[in-house]
Amino acid sequence: MTPDWVGRAPELGLLRRSLDDRLASVLTVTGLRGIGKSALVRRVLTDYEHATLVCPPLPEQAIIAHLGRVLRAHDSGSPDATPPSSAREETPVAAPQDWSGVFDLALQRTGRGGAPFVLVLDDAHRLAHAHSRHREALTQVILRARTEGRALHVVLVGGSDDRDVRGDYPEVAGPPLKLEPLHFRAASRMLPGRTPRERIRAYALFGGVPRVLSRLDPSISVGANVRKLLLAPDGPLVDVARTWLERDVQNPTRYYTILSALAKGERTWGQIRTQFPEPTTSGQIAPYLRTLERLGLIRARTSLDARPGSRSRRYEAADPFLMTWFRFVFPHLHSPEPTKPQDVFTRHVRPSWDDHTSAVLPRIGRDFMEHDAIEVFGSNARESGSIWSSQIEIPVAGVLASGAAYYGHTHWGAYPPGSKPLDSLDRQIRETRFAYGRERRLRLLVIGHALPRTVERALVRRLDAFAIGPDDLMG
Repeated sequence: MTPDWVGRAPELGLLRRSLDDRLASVLTVTGLRGIGKSALVRRVLTDYEHATLVCPPLPEQAIIAHLGRVLRAHDSGSPDATPPSSAREETPVAAPQDWSGVFDLALQRTGRGGAPFVLVLDDAHRLAHAHSRHREALTQVILRARTEGRALHVVLVGGSDDRDVRGDYPEVAGPPLKLEPLHFRAASRMLPGRTPRERIRAYALFGGVPRVLSRLDPSISVGANVRKLLLAPDGPLVDVARTWLERDVQNPTRYYTILSALAKGERTWGQIRTQFPEPTTSGQIAPYLRTLERLGLIRARTSLDARPGSRSRRYEAADPFLMTWFRFVFPHLHSPEPTKPQDVFTRHVRPSWDDHTSAVLPRIGRDFMEHDAIEVFGSNARESGSIWSSQIEIPVAGVLASGAAYYGHTHWGAYPPGSKPLDSLDRQIRETRFAYGRERRLRLLVIGHALPRTVERALVRRLDAFAIGPDDLMG
């Protein structure tokens, strides 16, 4: 089973609907490296006549010539091209000299009133590197296609920060598609572990990026995967996070500091600032945070009950694997003494394993309410997030499509004797005005361990309280 499109049904559906549209368009597919953008597009293209170019790292004129050869090979029925459409109008094929000629050639492949023709430009960030001047020509050919009733779709595929991919095509743009890391349930079938609890722990370490998941060996334990893939000097995942970062920034020092600060969970700007040895101000850190957001490596979140325009934010790593890498791998990459993988695992990973999983559990709980709550509550969340202030810490909160509000605490380990988590949650709910006045307000305990009998009894006595355990989270 390949992880490239497991759990991608909504994204596959959106892309297919866009390509089935008779109105010509420019479509964009973006996301983190290794997220499965190209694989997803290839999966959909099996149902459409198409031509694909992986943009080479060459000057603009060489890219134009290369793309022209791809389109002419398609026209000639090359084994490497998809079969030409019988509805297509036959036109002489000449080598294009500029972008207008390239896109005209693509337009000729699209018959009037016929099936869609799809031109895919993968690694489209290289167009920006080549200072390409293709945007106006692309916009004009799509407008022509619309006038002539030709269903030409040009798909640009690239990273989250590829500004050329996210470029300004206001007149001809179709729905953008941004791929996010897989949530826990979608990733769980690729994770090692015999029980749902073990797989939650595996997700906390390896996250939901398909390229990372494809390296896992479900036949061995979670710990063995960590030692083999992350801690061994030649482990295939040892340099992944560093590669994601250093390909896109010139001086990575401050970026490493920020991501290391987020390795143990989400942090405010003030908490991140304390990790810098020299005095810093908001203006000094803000550009680095914005760049990491554009690269898709971190996310900024605001409390659900924050006032409009609030600048109070928390930052988190975009995927748990980044937390793992910066917490457990990065500190040992430049160790002066060689360290055996087993020693690093025993001394540093295993003792922090539960703490690390606890930091990821709120994310898993929010994803469950957004994607899978329909199994328990009859509908998924239409609004999902967290609520926090100096008196409040509710990591899972939102509103279901049914209109019911929900508020949840998370707890990975065993509750201490005498714990009353529902009472604590009730007190905090009284301090927030989020969803105040709604007829139904649910209390959730997202847990990783069996509940004490006293807490179970408290849940049974209340119709508005629910426990969401590992079995529910995994499905």
